[in-house]
Amino acid sequence: MGKETEIQYVDSTINPTEGCDGCELWIRGKDVNICYAGRLQELWHGAGAFDQVDLMHGRMEAGAKWPDLAGAIRPEKPWLDGWPRVVFVSDMSDALSRRVQFPFLKREIIEIVRDWPHLAMWFTKRPQRMSELSDSISGNWPANLMAVTSITRQRTADARIPWLLKVGGPKTVRGISVEPIWEPINLKPWLARLDWVATGGESGRAAEPCNADWIRGLIADCREARVPLFVKQLGSRFGLKDSKGGDWNEWPEDLRVRQMPKRLRETRAPMTLL
Repeated sequence: MGKETEIQYVDSTINPTEGCDGCELWIRGKDVNICYAGRLQELWHGAGAFDQVDLMHGRMEAGAKWPDLAGAIRPEKPWLDGWPRVVFVSDMSDALSRRVQFPFLKREIIEIVRDWPHLAMWFTKRPQRMSELSDSISGNWPANLMAVTSITRQRTADARIPWLLKVGGPKTVRGISVEPIWEPINLKPWLARLDWVATGGESGRAAEPCNADWIRGLIADCREARVPLFVKQLGSRFGLKDSKGGDWNEWPEDLRVRQMPKRLRETRAPMTLL
């Protein structure tokens, strides 16, 4: 967990679990995987560590004690100016992995977030399990807990987004992370029911190239549907000084779009700073 992070659209990160069941970025038994979280964990703990999902009790509760940032100015992240602290839940793991039972998730995430002073974005590539967790609490999803699923290709969009839309109820804030984007992706069938889209190219020495027109397509579709969109980075294959292509001062102007999900901010009542 980190009170500060370089991830552009959040202030902090917390991982209630470590490890993952795998996905298109991390395939068990494959010699080379591109998941940055998996590579880092295996660098720290040895081969096979990322395949072992561990429960990390108390991390969300510890994060609840971090100072509230409501009204704060973030010079490096001006799109967050004035927001409460925004926390990325599960940037280095997937808490919806099979070994993680619902009682743990209810106790360590759902109930803690209900009383948080912060806003949370919970990311997963297993929105079906997130939907089942939501059903187990009768859809009583915390308003300040945004449900986000990550996709990379059209087939993952088609498979995951319908499950995401079943999480929570009418007031639940939902988003899609299209990162890394590996091909043109059509989100039009679902945009009317989404509150946010983030996208970006792949980073790392073996990164696949990202076509700027794929991002332009998402920008156009989101603009038409009036859905906020956040372009995180262009990836490592653009020949930019920033190794991840994350410095938007190097980008074409039409790609400089960094918008936050307004409806998530509305889930936290404004506070008066003393």
